Amino acid sequence: MLVLVTLTSRILAAEELDFFPTRCETCVLMSKLFDDYVMKNKRSEASMIEGMEKVCRDLAQYRLHKDKDGIDRFQKNESETMKNLKELRERGVKVELGMPDELWDVQSVEIAELKRLCETIVEQYEDAIETWYWKKGWDFEGGVCKERVLRGGDISCMAERVENEL
Repeated sequence: MLVLVTLTSRILAAEELDFFPTRCETCVLMSKLFDDYVMKNKRSEASMIEGMEKVCRDLAQYRLHKDKDGIDRFQKNESETMKNLKELRERGVKVELGMPDELWDVQSVEIAELKRLCETIVEQYEDAIETWYWKKGWDFEGGVCKERVLRGGDISCMAERVENEL
């Protein structure tokens, strides 16, 4: 029995741009990673520099979940869709995604943009990140993201995140 699953590639349409990360989403994700990093490492100049580099590298390992909305689109784990497609392929089902199999796990343009935005934020707000790093109890999301990176801009993803955590 041969079942053929085909997902065709399309030219990037305007609605697909919704999958690209915003500065708000990028900063909130950075906040979580920075907080985790600081909790696991002793504060030092070298550790701070490594943390700034590591956070953006870690974001590059995230996966895009097009079946989810908002900041939940970006997660460390593989999407259920990709897991299911890989399972089908392992069972002998011919699965066509319009690209070679070896490209299935290549970083998406949305995740590359997430990493690029992270690197831009680190570069542009290095002083604010350093201040946050050395001040115990200063909230990265509030002090760096809301007050510096997103000042006067869209902070809707922060409210969305709070709603999702309830």
